[in-house]
Amino acid sequence: MTGGTSPEPGRPPPPALDTGVAHPARVYDCWLGGKDNYAADREAAVLQNIGPPDDPHALVARLLQAVVPASYLVLSHPASDIMPEAMARMARSLNERQREAEHARFRSRAEITRFFDGLELCEPGVVQPHRWRPGPGPFVPDHDVSAWCGVARKP
Repeated sequence: MTGGTSPEPGRPPPPALDTGVAHPARVYDCWLGGKDNYAADREAAVLQNIGPPDDPHALVARLLQAVVPASYLVLSHPASDIMPEAMARMARSLNERQREAEHARFRSRAEITRFFDGLELCEPGVVQPHRWRPGPGPFVPDHDVSAWCGVARKP
């Protein structure tokens, strides 16, 4: 964690900046090629921490404007509509320990599907991760996985 210094005598220092925790604005800066980010930002999966006031669908659309045609968007996101009671308990438990800006927000299949608007969604579409093109092998859970995933290509 780093803290700022006071720019002028009598003026309070800026708040400390926790560089060990990803921050959505810095993650997007990293994705867009910026330099104002840290290791935690470059390694984060933050979409579930972007709430309605920050319009996550518009943020993803903006990111997609910055990439070339034939680029792919790959998403995996906690689900709100698979085992909804258990997921609501999990979200409450996670959020009790987080600042409001970092609260986990699980989304429904319809909400996740909206992130792919304007893209060519690859088959089998938005599904649970273990059902997205499962390969041969012994590991395919026989229970629901509380997440949605999908892959789509920018035309």
